[in-house]
Amino acid sequence: MNEAVSRTRSAIEVHEVASEWDVVVCGAGVAGLTFALQLRQRLPGVSIAVVDRLERPLPRAAFKVGEATTEAGAWYLTEVIGIGDYLEQRHVRKLGLRMYFQGDTPGHSLDARPEIGVSRFLTPYAYSVDRGRLENDLRGLLEERAIHLIEGGNVADFQLAADDGAWHEIRIESKTGMRRLHARWLVDGSGRRALLRRRMGLTQHNPGYGSVWFRVATEIDVEDWVAPESESWHSRAGNGARRYHATCHLVGPGYWVWLIALPGGYTSIGIVSNGKDHPYTSFNTPDKCMGWIERNEPLLAAALQGHELCDFAKMPNYSYVTRQAFSASRWACIGEAAAFPDPLYGTGFEVIALSNSMTVNFIEKDFRGTPCAREIDAANRFFTQYCLGLTDAIQSSYDYFGHPVIATLKVLWDTLAGWLFNAPLLTHALYDDPEMRLRLRAETGRFYFLSRRLRRLMNEWSRAQTQMVRLEYLDFTRLPFFRAARQAGFRKEMDAATLLAHHRDSLALMERFTLVIFLLALADCRPGLLARVPDDLRLNAWAVGLDPGRWEVDGLLARDNPRHDLDDMLRPLLSMIRAPVLDRFLESEVVGG
Repeated sequence: MNEAVSRTRSAIEVHEVASEWDVVVCGAGVAGLTFALQLRQRLPGVSIAVVDRLERPLPRAAFKVGEATTEAGAWYLTEVIGIGDYLEQRHVRKLGLRMYFQGDTPGHSLDARPEIGVSRFLTPYAYSVDRGRLENDLRGLLEERAIHLIEGGNVADFQLAADDGAWHEIRIESKTGMRRLHARWLVDGSGRRALLRRRMGLTQHNPGYGSVWFRVATEIDVEDWVAPESESWHSRAGNGARRYHATCHLVGPGYWVWLIALPGGYTSIGIVSNGKDHPYTSFNTPDKCMGWIERNEPLLAAALQGHELCDFAKMPNYSYVTRQAFSASRWACIGEAAAFPDPLYGTGFEVIALSNSMTVNFIEKDFRGTPCAREIDAANRFFTQYCLGLTDAIQSSYDYFGHPVIATLKVLWDTLAGWLFNAPLLTHALYDDPEMRLRLRAETGRFYFLSRRLRRLMNEWSRAQTQMVRLEYLDFTRLPFFRAARQAGFRKEMDAATLLAHHRDSLALMERFTLVIFLLALADCRPGLLARVPDDLRLNAWAVGLDPGRWEVDGLLARDNPRHDLDDMLRPLLSMIRAPVLDRFLESEVVGG
């Protein structure tokens, strides 16, 4: 893609645009642009118009939040939209997620803070993107593919079709006056403006959590915060890798601060809080924000000295989902117009991929004359539950941010679950196969209950912990099961039988990991109870807990429990997490059964 503006259909040219379109997309952000490209690939003969208030050139760097992708989000951009080479050339390959947990007192040197991350780039890659550059270039790509782009056109109003045979009407306001477009399908990609969701009162909020963010025109590199003499710390990032290329999170009780490297030497910085430990009103203005950073992350405050904030944006109660994203009346909401889950792991591009792909499928079926009203009803339930579950799983982690070992294990759990269970939804189009989803749920439906049991265990642990189990640095790439899960989740072309086997194997892996977490919890705050754990590890993962009075009732130690070989997980973890009381479980020659 050429970053230069090749042809701009500006507001002055709106009068030249046809009035009737098969599909009108309101909003030319990443969601609307990638949706239009995906739809053009699927249905080359369909007429598409994309309308947006902004005209090019869009501002670089200081533009929009949402610069980091996950592996699944990058898979969508690479494999579906087909811009993998472009991402490699014009944006920044991401060195995973890196977290630095706050010590007892703010201001601890960074090399004294527990750190987790990866020491090399792993496939499939993820990226940090400059949203301004990306959207400029995607707009150019739209025009190359004969998708009509109306820039400088504000959607002043719209009227949904009254019946199946009617057309939606969209009123566009521009410098030259007003024009009406008519569309068989209306797709809302207007981001938080959320034309459809707000008009129809469909928003389901998740209150309490708030965020602010800004950018600076310089590289804020955490490696500059540690003296060169600390060679062992600097060497953790791996050969040729820089922490600057990771999504770095400075983490404290109830909050995290992101630092994301952007192309062109910019850095994106944001504060996210659960609202309990750090009220949103304590950092929701530029002055309050800088004061908050000085109190809680003084190393970052020192690095920001002398650098002007390029912009400042704020978002109270940032998390939400629509109660209906798709309609048999031929409208849909995509991207942030549909949902915004918690941003901790950068799953926004996954929501774009899911909502775009589902909408494209429904439009294709409509134009082929295939009735799909029942499928759309099921899709709405699935999409809403998926987004709510994603946010709930992520935000439960905030309670552990003051406990580095617990938080690390929760991040690892969430990452494994995302690759093993969520990624195949996209890579194998399970969003369009409700029958297959039901078959998978029959095999792995217990994962939900396992997750709830794990959360209860972690809550007990966080209240009782003594920090006898500690970590200085955990390199995820040194965990063979971590690397294997990453590859398994993105395995290509799995047939139905292989998918079922993959999900069964994934559930078994998560069951064993639950038992590893249970042993670490006992080692930290109930070490005397380890004597009751059998050497052959006949344990029930769905019965883990720190109250020994419940063990017999819940069947934790029942003799008919299967034996578990945890050596492949425990051994690499215990090389980085100090818990010597667990060494005896590495010495037994246990065979899984």
